Amino acid sequence: MKYIVFSFVAFALFIGTLVTICVKQNISLVSATYYEDDLQYEKKQTRRQNADQLEVLPAVSLADHQLNIIYEQMPSVESGLIKLTRPSDSDLDQAFVFDKQLGTHHSFNLAHTKKGLYRISISWKMSDKEYLVEKTIVL
Repeated sequence: MKYIVFSFVAFALFIGTLVTICVKQNISLVSATYYEDDLQYEKKQTRRQNADQLEVLPAVSLADHQLNIIYEQMPSVESGLIKLTRPSDSDLDQAFVFDKQLGTHHSFNLAHTKKGLYRISISWKMSDKEYLVEKTIVL
């Protein structure tokens, strides 16, 4: 009888410990506005399709802790944004703004960015149309 009671108490303590550990875990979403972003899915798909119709897309490369974006049509861009998101930790997300006056080549310093998997989302507006290109990189 003692062993049965002891087993139930040990099991209850084990389950209580597991629940406590699970509740204390930090679960970060890919985006803080995940649900709102999901509602904008159709608009996002239209932007992707617009980009697919372009002959030349922005070229993304990494060299010496620099994120390089080269886009021949940059002077035609009205506004643009580059989002660098880390799926495993939203605190490491960064955003950079396009400045069309700098020409066709943009470099962004990533020397202080933690290594790992990132998603790059390049969105811009050109000729009254919106465009979106997404890529995955590993720093």
